[in-house]
Amino acid sequence: MRYLYVVAALMLASVSAVANAAIWAKSGIPIEAICDGLEPAVSPPVKSSDKSVQVALHCNGANIFLTVTRAGRVVQIGLPMIARDLWRPQELLWSPDGQQFIVNGSENAYAGYAFVVVNLHDQNPTAREITEAAQSDMVRRFPPCKAANHEDEICRRLEREPDFNMSVITWTHDSRALIVMAEVPSSSSYGGIMGQVEGYEIDAASGRILKRLSATQLKARWQSEMAFTMTIPDPPTYGSDSRRR
Repeated sequence: MRYLYVVAALMLASVSAVANAAIWAKSGIPIEAICDGLEPAVSPPVKSSDKSVQVALHCNGANIFLTVTRAGRVVQIGLPMIARDLWRPQELLWSPDGQQFIVNGSENAYAGYAFVVVNLHDQNPTAREITEAAQSDMVRRFPPCKAANHEDEICRRLEREPDFNMSVITWTHDSRALIVMAEVPSSSSYGGIMGQVEGYEIDAASGRILKRLSATQLKARWQSEMAFTMTIPDPPTYGSDSRRR
């Protein structure tokens, strides 16, 4: 299960979210249902630009899934992260060709940001997590256990199982790649690397890193596609000091 952060800091160096509006991707469409575990619920359908496909989020007790309706056929798609943590879908972003979409979501208002990719070209589409390469790269770029004032338990866990905040900002390369914003959660538990941001252009099928973008480069090139005003974080600080838990 993801660590529930104590500090209620917004992801991506200040996400200014408005109810029923995009949160991360400027072109994202809200996809939320009241998943309180008491009554079945379903979100309003999110349609592709040509109206030929629609996606809805369903909640039925602890079971949360997507349905894709196309040409009269309905396909149910499970969400892999739900089984192991509290992640919930919040916005959907169609690819320009209308044959793929991503769903950005989070555990709560300030932590556990992640996304899944669905490719409708597949005969039996699934919701895929493709951030393994970017997660590992974040560990190399911002070594958790070298950060000043880090917490030993958290930094060691991150080195073993990288679990940084990640959300899609936009599609690129004719629906073949994604621009992803990665952030070290803004919690003092991470010490001198808290709030650090890195951008990635990744292959939408495999998650392979095509390009790395510093926070400055990410803001300069992709701010126009963000649903929030990105703030460049201060440089990370490293040192031998730690706070054991």
